[in-house]
Amino acid sequence: MKPASPDLVLRTLDARLPAEGLFRGKTWRAGPEPFALTASQVSELRRIGAALVRFLEVATGFYYSQETELAFFRALLDQGKPDWLLRLHDSPAVRNQLPMVLRPDLLWTDDGFRIAEIDGVPGGIGMIDFLNLVYGELGFDVVRGKRLFGEVFVERQMAVVFSRESSDYRPETEWMLRHASGRTGAQTLLEPELTVADMDALEGRTVYRFFELWDEELGDAARRLFALAGEGRLTLTGPPKAFFEEKMLLALYRDPFLHPRWRRELGEAHADVLDRLIPFGWVLDPSPLPPHGVYPKLEIWDWNELKEFSQEQRRLVIKVSGFASNAWGSRGVHIGHDLSKPEWANRLDEALTAFPRNPHILQEFAASAPVPNRYFTDGGTVLEEPGVVRLSPYYLVDDGNAALQGVLAVVCPPDKKKIHGMTEATIVPCWER
Repeated sequence: MKPASPDLVLRTLDARLPAEGLFRGKTWRAGPEPFALTASQVSELRRIGAALVRFLEVATGFYYSQETELAFFRALLDQGKPDWLLRLHDSPAVRNQLPMVLRPDLLWTDDGFRIAEIDGVPGGIGMIDFLNLVYGELGFDVVRGKRLFGEVFVERQMAVVFSRESSDYRPETEWMLRHASGRTGAQTLLEPELTVADMDALEGRTVYRFFELWDEELGDAARRLFALAGEGRLTLTGPPKAFFEEKMLLALYRDPFLHPRWRRELGEAHADVLDRLIPFGWVLDPSPLPPHGVYPKLEIWDWNELKEFSQEQRRLVIKVSGFASNAWGSRGVHIGHDLSKPEWANRLDEALTAFPRNPHILQEFAASAPVPNRYFTDGGTVLEEPGVVRLSPYYLVDDGNAALQGVLAVVCPPDKKKIHGMTEATIVPCWER
């Protein structure tokens, strides 16, 4: 089937988009075709999914290890977490669970893909269903799985629980379930809709946890939800394992002591993928090094030396690791060469001071490569400009296997170093050309 003309694409998107939209209060630019990937890039994305699943499995082994020399791994990842959550981590029903849906955010650079974070409770699952469906019907060979996410959710009789903050994503979920089954399914707001009495209806089911473990809305009903998950009477996905949601895992992959262990446990093929994918990073731990110690690649032995780096040397990023209200999206991310030297020093001091509660990491800055950005203007014509892109591949994880369900491309103006779903972003699925 010949791909549709831009005019037909625009008319079809306008006609098929639900009246309430897919996200509350959010708009974006549509594109006349999906974002193009080569066959080798699609193959690399499939390898990335398998490697990341194995990465989380190995991280789980390190976290629960009884080896004395690995005790620091769990100690770092447990910092700032409440006791109730740490007890939940040790529940036999939870400890070996993996997220059912996995979405890494990947930057497109001259040297290939670089990972920014791994999300085990991602939004956009309804949007990737919608875009893959529409562009696929218009003749584009979109990258997609055998079934839509909505079909999987309906087949497994899954329930969805939102927090107020995440409820902006509720329309896409309603569309996803309605398209798959004709009904919007079991969807509930954490507060005030979810009550302790609702738990009977959720027992034995899988619940998509559309809220963060640090969420301020975690009241009695949410604690009961966690208790049932800990007892194995329902399944939460992503699993309530906060260390899966820590960017610190990426920095710890590069730890000189751990890296040989990572490679051994991962296997050579997966380790080679992750070596290409994960930028070098450091945990911003204020504990002093011995005089003969040095931070690898930075060649400094005290973080205060970092404050004197030149703008060119500051091609580094400070990120809050996780379990904090600013640990998602582009919030809590500070790019060194965009800051003045005093601002950089202040951000570094803030990160080091926060270490006991909210650890931060430092990463090498991954510069995005230019890509074409084709989108519809408000008048319906097609405009092409340079852009930078973030790719978000969605994987369905079953029994340790990751099936690539689709790839969302977010293409932003080239001056944007933090690439996210802003109003001027073009959001399209990906296809193999």
